[in-house]
Amino acid sequence: MEQRIIALKSQLENVELKEDSKDFLANVLEILSQMNEEFGAAKKDEIIGRINEYYEKRMAEIREGNTHIKFDDMSHTFTMFILPLDGFANKNYETQYDLQKINLSQNQVKFKPIYASEWTPGTNSEGLITSNKHSYTQIYRNGVVEVVDKGILSRSQIPSQGLENKIVEHVREIFELLSLAEVKGDFIIKIQIMDVDRVTLATNPERYWGRSKEVSGDISLPDAWITIEDDILQSLKIQFDALYNKFGFNRH
Repeated sequence: MEQRIIALKSQLENVELKEDSKDFLANVLEILSQMNEEFGAAKKDEIIGRINEYYEKRMAEIREGNTHIKFDDMSHTFTMFILPLDGFANKNYETQYDLQKINLSQNQVKFKPIYASEWTPGTNSEGLITSNKHSYTQIYRNGVVEVVDKGILSRSQIPSQGLENKIVEHVREIFELLSLAEVKGDFIIKIQIMDVDRVTLATNPERYWGRSKEVSGDISLPDAWITIEDDILQSLKIQFDALYNKFGFNRH
């Protein structure tokens, strides 16, 4: 439908009309432009709905221990999803990218878990995976990236700057790999730290005065919208600021 509107608009723009018909053509073109915008917005909302449904279902599975490597439990677990809108363009999630273009032998150093000194990259039935005993990153064939890690967090503290740096570095490396498979367009990044118990946020005392609040339960950060070409740190600022705010620090 969207392509038909665009094609019709293009045809009308090339029509030669008499002077008294130009106002009518201008009105038609304006209506078509508005229809195309409304259709695009509705399509985008539909895709976002699919993404949220997929994410909520997958997070419920992870919470139950349905992960690509086995952990003793799922408390104090960092999760991040990088979700391409194009991967959810149709309701059956049928978009498939050629992940063989991400040559693992050439990208072994880049394709690593978010927090690791050693790791093993490889393939599984759902795409590409790299893992060690406490962390993995899975790239699915629809372009979705799933990050699950139990190594970067301690039981009592979240390392604010260390976590921020690791997230930015990991997203940058993942985007470089996704580019090889021609995964493009807009992405939504979702971050949740699962089931913490009275943790605090470790911060630089020279920048953030005061003591951190203790937080228990799930820490869910707001969605970040980003493209591969965007500045990653700036795009994820909404999430990093929210993390500080949850622990009682004023950062915006």
